Amino acid sequence: MLTNRCTCVIICLLLLSFFSLPLVLAPGNALAGPTEEELLAELAAVRQNIAEQGLRWRADLNPIARLGKEGWLAMCGSPPPPGGSQNIVFTPGNRDYPSSLDWSDLGGNWITPVRNQGGCGSCWIFAAFGSFEAQYMITSGIPDQMDIDFSEQYLMSCLTFDACDGGQVSHALNLVRDDGTPDEACFPYTANDNTPCGNVCHDYLSRLVYLDGWYWVDPEDLKLALQGGPVCSRFDVYDNFAYYYDGVYSAHGAEPTGYGHAVLITGYDDALQAWLVKNSWGPGWGGLGGYFWMAYDSGCGFGEMNQRSRWDNIEPELTDADLFPNAGVPGTVFTWSVVYTDADGDCPAVGE
Repeated sequence: MLTNRCTCVIICLLLLSFFSLPLVLAPGNALAGPTEEELLAELAAVRQNIAEQGLRWRADLNPIARLGKEGWLAMCGSPPPPGGSQNIVFTPGNRDYPSSLDWSDLGGNWITPVRNQGGCGSCWIFAAFGSFEAQYMITSGIPDQMDIDFSEQYLMSCLTFDACDGGQVSHALNLVRDDGTPDEACFPYTANDNTPCGNVCHDYLSRLVYLDGWYWVDPEDLKLALQGGPVCSRFDVYDNFAYYYDGVYSAHGAEPTGYGHAVLITGYDDALQAWLVKNSWGPGWGGLGGYFWMAYDSGCGFGEMNQRSRWDNIEPELTDADLFPNAGVPGTVFTWSVVYTDADGDCPAVGE
């Protein structure tokens, strides 16, 4: 009897060990991701297309590309506009703007650090919050406030459903305008839209910050809007995008994936014919600390749908042709001042 019992125990333990093996160890399981050989083959194909098309960017492996196509496309949660995207080609010089602009280096840094949305399609929230945080800093008149960090998780857990499945930047901006959001420490990001709203800090109501408003930016007015702050945008994702390392990205010759991605435009450079863009895939993606350059002729519908945060009581007046009349004169130094009125008395004085 003792021998039979021991045999039974051994068999049960073996079965338990077998069924307890992680799924990632199972051969061919999607969770295991691509092999190194598969990744290198894909990278070689991307580099070949770059060479054949004469494109201006370099590709390499990075933590996002190593997730495999299924993994990194899950992070692209910005659906296309109604009727599909158009390939808009932006032409510099149609108005007298500076030939380049970078809000991370404009008398200081007005852009909060690159965030990491994790394996969740919440790019639409991160793009909106990138604009919100930057405009909050610009409004204060004090750059380099890298501790400004509002809670994306509050929107995901308390104000929306299935946020990881994607959404519209405009919806995220409406939510922070109407309902506000607390700081990151009050409700840290989990990259999981099933995290219960009850996890928010107990005093969150006193920590809510609201956006005054936002507006749509037409493609032809994109540079004008950027003179007042960063602008949210989206684009159609092509199958080589995750491999970006540096240079000016364009999608020519690549295959569309049917997914879209929302990001934050923080500047431009006419010499490069490109937009400077902040991504939300962490600073380890690419060789520019989580940023990338996107060509004016992107081939992927970049710049067709754009939004910019605003503060109703503190908003610089911008004109078009007269904004920078001497922009084309070498050595010109630009200075400007911001004058605002505070009708309801709810905004601190600039610099306080």
